[in-house]
Amino acid sequence: MSKNKTNIEPITNYDPINLFLRNKLHLTPLTFGLTILVLDIIVDGWIGWYYKILNGNPGILQDYMALVTDFLYAPIIGGLYLWSITGSTSVFQKLLDSGIFKSNESMISILEKKRVSYKKRSVFYVILAASLIFAYTQAGSHLGWVPWETVTGYIYQQPYAAYYRLPFWFLMFYNLSFSVYNIGLTIATLREIFRKTDIKILPLHPDKCGGLGGINHYTNRVAVGIGAVGLLISAAILIQIQQSSLIEAYPVIIGALLYPLLAPFFFFLPLGTAHDAMQDAKDEELLSLSDKFTKAYNLLKKNISKEGSNYEKELEKLEGIQKLYNLADSFPVWPFDTNSLRKFITVVTTPLLPAIISILSEVIQNKFLS
Repeated sequence: MSKNKTNIEPITNYDPINLFLRNKLHLTPLTFGLTILVLDIIVDGWIGWYYKILNGNPGILQDYMALVTDFLYAPIIGGLYLWSITGSTSVFQKLLDSGIFKSNESMISILEKKRVSYKKRSVFYVILAASLIFAYTQAGSHLGWVPWETVTGYIYQQPYAAYYRLPFWFLMFYNLSFSVYNIGLTIATLREIFRKTDIKILPLHPDKCGGLGGINHYTNRVAVGIGAVGLLISAAILIQIQQSSLIEAYPVIIGALLYPLLAPFFFFLPLGTAHDAMQDAKDEELLSLSDKFTKAYNLLKKNISKEGSNYEKELEKLEGIQKLYNLADSFPVWPFDTNSLRKFITVVTTPLLPAIISILSEVIQNKFLS
């Protein structure tokens, strides 16, 4: 098997920042995330000391939004950014290695056509421009450059601290945008592969997902990024409730409403396409066994009508086909197990619990205790 193994050429973006981080600084998703965390600790610590705003209303240490964004969300999204393109290569390679496809050539052909989309220069320039605009408007909301305010936070106590956060705001939006692009394009490629390439049934594959465990692994990594977005939304809700009113923060409300709708979308979309392909392969196998059963049954019925015929062998064959049919009917049709689903639900919903508790507390206080 190893002699005939086909290695997929790594998928890449036109992304000079990614290349610099990987090839020049030799950062991995883990070390890049940790680097962002360390830099955030240094910069926030210096801002707090220099402007004397470690404590306040809110200071850095009371600003849930800042703490979650700088010390959890940004490092996780940074790691997701570097992983998102290598994760794409990994999921396609694992699917190819599993032997699930009836035609590897067809799968590789589709993947090769999609490489052009991953490498589009226009995507880099659009994300670069959008990230610069985002960083500018974030700083501008504190410094009066734009006619609106962002979520309440410690920088409003000392607006000039926004200058030190500019690079982080740029990087945060840049990392998230490229992550979403790579993940979205990978999901679209998986959907096309499973629509246009027939798969085989591999009921005893070690991944316990019929050979499609690579997709299960991929979506669980994506779930970590989704959970980080949930943390950000939860922190925004907490700080708004503490400092003013949630009703006034329309972007936060919109994000909180969209999150539970869109989070499962990124999990089930690739799995759903694989599910359709697995169901088709299972139905094909069941139809084949059904046809064999019908032929054996008709032959047995014909032999029974003959006097002195020995039909025990035909009966054993019929019973064997029936057992095979029952076995095939139990084959998996989803590329994940209950543990994976439980893990996804936990990662996605847990970040929202503090916000939900705070909202309920505010409702109880306003309705019953005021």
